[in-house]
Amino acid sequence: MRQRWKRQKKINPLVLERFRYSSEQLIDKPFNWKQMGRLFEYLKPYSKNLLPASIITVLITTAVRLIIPILIGVYALDKAIKQEKNLSYLMWIVAIIAFLFVVSYVANIYRIKWSNELGQKVIYDLRKHVFTHVQGLSHSFFDQRSAGSILVRIMNDTNSLQDLFTNGVINIFMDMLMLAGVIVILFTLSPELTLAVLVILPLMFLISTTLRKSIRRSWQFMRIKQSKLNSHLNESIQGIRVTQSFTQEKENMAFFRWRQL
Repeated sequence: MRQRWKRQKKINPLVLERFRYSSEQLIDKPFNWKQMGRLFEYLKPYSKNLLPASIITVLITTAVRLIIPILIGVYALDKAIKQEKNLSYLMWIVAIIAFLFVVSYVANIYRIKWSNELGQKVIYDLRKHVFTHVQGLSHSFFDQRSAGSILVRIMNDTNSLQDLFTNGVINIFMDMLMLAGVIVILFTLSPELTLAVLVILPLMFLISTTLRKSIRRSWQFMRIKQSKLNSHLNESIQGIRVTQSFTQEKENMAFFRWRQL
């Protein structure tokens, strides 16, 4: 912090006043489910092909991950080895487990393939929609915002959503199914042990909620910082002839170094 303050102090205040960009502030609003619903509307064109195919592969992989521990613990160890001591029965269990691993492997390959294809197509539609929307905006919108900040909105922000559609939605669905299946299996095996395990869930929920707010503010801070940095970089490259004509290279470099801090 002390080095940052010294470097800021060396910059001429007139240089800082010269570069004016649109001011963006951190948003402390709660999570908006309506905006999330609007975002998921981009999945509708693929609700008859890629989306159900991805969900089916998720169901298969989740079911296999839940069945294999039961086969190993209940049927292989308890029945085949401890109780019956039947080698042929054990070999059948091993063959079934191997088959399920192959099914899970194949389903996982198609899950990754189809979910990535779904995410890429949704991001393509979203970016095309945003770009088309920008074409119809008024002149005052472009007067109040730099080209770099608009570029960040179109490219970087939409790229941030790519992981949501590629992995986020599918992984959340798979994790919820896995959690529900594990809880059901635990209740059938030992209700007392299950209740003891679930006691820690409220604490985990509280910690995750607290961290989510701080992570959201940090992400917004870095996005705004990147937006201003790209704005200055974009306008510096576009106006390089004017910069060289008035010998303002040092001022541009000083502001760029200060903006990176």
